[in-house]
Amino acid sequence: MASPASGGVRASVGGRKDSTPPYVRAISGSFGGIVEACCLQPIDVIKTRLQLDQSGAYRGIANCGRTVVRTEGVRALWKGLTPFATHLTLKYALRMGSNALFQSAFKDSATGDLSQRGRLMSGFGAGVLEALVIVTPFEIWHHFDQLMYDPRVRGRRLILPSNQVFSVFQVPLWCFDKL
Repeated sequence: MASPASGGVRASVGGRKDSTPPYVRAISGSFGGIVEACCLQPIDVIKTRLQLDQSGAYRGIANCGRTVVRTEGVRALWKGLTPFATHLTLKYALRMGSNALFQSAFKDSATGDLSQRGRLMSGFGAGVLEALVIVTPFEIWHHFDQLMYDPRVRGRRLILPSNQVFSVFQVPLWCFDKL
């Protein structure tokens, strides 16, 4: 059983109270993030290539995937995996860990039970924290990393359709400025 000082979350499992510490939930979430990143990265690479394709070189999802594999090799489908995996690992670790901490804070001190309102507030708090701390900065970083493989990037310069030229190091600042 969890003591109030342990920060564990009690959940009723088969009539008994079970306690899982927030750090265990955070670690479990981070492993889930790594697996998800490895599975979804090829789809994300294809999606990004299709979004950046201004010349009409690709004729759909399957054609884009085949073209990338044929011209750049299978490993090209995992370009940008590092920021994506880091993003998902930290995102799920923060979500699961903060949700467990919020649940500990919202549980009834007398009974140790968590009300539906407490569950809702815990999930809401974890989601807002995740969005502000992890999702927005890492999405910008991830798309910037994908942009490095865009044919419009020459050397260390990005040329946008509006004929603006940016150093690749200026792009994240430009993105933040546009938010």
